[in-house]
Amino acid sequence: MCSRSGSRGPGSMASLGSLGSVTAALRVAEVLETIANRCVGPEGGQVLCTKATGEVLLSRDGGRLLEALHLEHPLARW
Repeated sequence: MCSRSGSRGPGSMASLGSLGSVTAALRVAEVLETIANRCVGPEGGQVLCTKATGEVLLSRDGGRLLEALHLEHPLARW
């Protein structure tokens, strides 16, 4: 195994910075999965959301629920 000075191996500072972004991306994915899973499968049902305007959304469509949310994280909006 060869290694160079300044490489981006598992212990380098560059990989530590990207580890935080990967962790954040995984957390966003987990939250979105939790929301969508409530609507899917034999156990899935309708989900009730209340918007800041007071409007109520009742849906079994996970995509519609995700669209109705005002998501701040760029990955969640993608």
